Amino acid sequence: MRMRGKFGWRKWWPGKWDWVVVPTPRALALAAAGLLSTAISWWLRWGWYFLVLLAFVVDAAFAVRTSFRGRRQLPPRLGRGNAATIRLEVVRERGWCRELQLVDAYPDGWEVTPPSSFPVTLRFPNPGGTATAAGVSSTSIITYQVIPSHRGEHRFGPLYLRWTGPLGLARRQVALDTLATTVPVYPDLASLSRVNLIDWQRRVAGEAHHARPWTQPAFFHGLREYLPGDAYRHINWKATARRGFPVVNEYELPRRRRLLIVLEAGRTASLDRYGRPRLEVDVDAALALAATALLVGDEVGFIAFAERPLHVLAPSPGEKQLGALLHALAHLSPVPSEANYRFLTAWVDNASGFRDAELVMVFGQPAARGAAVEQEAFFRSLLDRGQRPALLFHRDHRLEEAATAWPGNLLVAYEKAAALEELARQRLVQERLRRLGVVVYETAGRATATSTPVRPAPTDDAIIIYARMRSDEPRAQTPKGQPAVQSR
Repeated sequence: MRMRGKFGWRKWWPGKWDWVVVPTPRALALAAAGLLSTAISWWLRWGWYFLVLLAFVVDAAFAVRTSFRGRRQLPPRLGRGNAATIRLEVVRERGWCRELQLVDAYPDGWEVTPPSSFPVTLRFPNPGGTATAAGVSSTSIITYQVIPSHRGEHRFGPLYLRWTGPLGLARRQVALDTLATTVPVYPDLASLSRVNLIDWQRRVAGEAHHARPWTQPAFFHGLREYLPGDAYRHINWKATARRGFPVVNEYELPRRRRLLIVLEAGRTASLDRYGRPRLEVDVDAALALAATALLVGDEVGFIAFAERPLHVLAPSPGEKQLGALLHALAHLSPVPSEANYRFLTAWVDNASGFRDAELVMVFGQPAARGAAVEQEAFFRSLLDRGQRPALLFHRDHRLEEAATAWPGNLLVAYEKAAALEELARQRLVQERLRRLGVVVYETAGRATATSTPVRPAPTDDAIIIYARMRSDEPRAQTPKGQPAVQSR
């Protein structure tokens, strides 16, 4: 079995051939020496072969008698794009071994630091001692860092070990299959830092503070250190004088709201948006939105759906809900089927926890021709119950480029006509949803100097929409003369 090229090693025997002992280059060189020696008689040559074979058998017996056990320690949580340290521990239980070569089968596509670090050679100061007699000398520990590239479930393979006998003539390899395991990779956890959460919380509190009437009080919650962007009127000057650094007051919002996050995970969720699948961008934004809502004391529910609901979390407050949401998002993947809004409407209507949600944030896109009516009926049912829905989707720059391309040939002209028709259909769907009262928001990539769109940051957009919807302001209406869809 040939290992992946990232290990940079020539060949590995599969696990089912662990009992096989192969000759080393030294053994082959000694055997070839008998063929080159034509000056000696044939019985001396066969005697030489017999001695080499006997030495190989003795060395193989030592190699087979040697045994190891290993352990792989993983971090409690692995986040996409976050460096994590993997700790490998190998203990020689019995036998003779001076040098051991080790390869860890980490998941494909992960970046390893340092790069091409496998195979790793371990040396034992006491090659003939046991784990009890040699103590620390029979235990070797190595660490390396990995950076997961994708969210979801990933599999660590066996730990491969290779060593030779004391004479260097026989080589054996084993695969520790008991260490093979599947680990979940969560969304980007670095974005949920304390500074980001406080900044997002301040935005929500700021919207509510400016929107609430004077007769509606905001309750004092506590004190915290001043951060750039805090309002000067919230500075507690007495606490600042006592502590020696700026301190601001924190206010608790008047009442708890219930937020429902709906995530489309159908066929279109795997489309590319700025170098990443659309579902990955939506997952990061939904996680940040949920963390912010839970931080301000709201209840958060979650539905990921395609043809049927894939993951469902009843609305609940607190840190446990964030942990449950992390677990659900880590195992979420696109499904090759269309998003069924008719089934989603019936599901929300029959579930009391979801039916009572005041705010509904849908991460998806304007539905296609057949499903546009079902999507409109879903939002209409939310509005009939007094809920505030919003649809957040991403601008398709490839579609816009195709619509503005010069029709130099028949194929480009056909693509241009299809792109113009699709853009017109999407604008019509957006206009109909806006007239119903749905907040429709289109996130656009941040433009660079070359006017090339880069990866968007929909997290801030989602939190701003949530903050405005959470306040007691009426639903935002588009001013006259402005486009129906708001975009950044």
